[in-house]
Amino acid sequence: MTASLCQALAGSGVTVNAIAAGLIRTPEVEKWFYSEAEARGWSDRWDEIEANIFKSYLSIPVGHIGTADDVDRVAVFLASPRAEFVNGAVVRVDGGSHTWAG
Repeated sequence: MTASLCQALAGSGVTVNAIAAGLIRTPEVEKWFYSEAEARGWSDRWDEIEANIFKSYLSIPVGHIGTADDVDRVAVFLASPRAEFVNGAVVRVDGGSHTWAG
């Protein structure tokens, strides 16, 4: 879709890009993982819960669940003049992860 839209808007000065965010630490995600921690008898400390999540569910090479700030920084870059030559792209913001650990 971004490639088609950037072609349709060629010459207009408008660039079209998308952000494909991975798992982001929202209040809803925290709530789910805290309840999972309680059900599994894990600690109630987020750093320990996150470590257990990686052992049980996720493989994120950067070593932490994403935050809104992680996505915000990419959005600000894409909206800035520094990204003027980025067009028709889908930027993954997922810490390098695209699968569950198992």
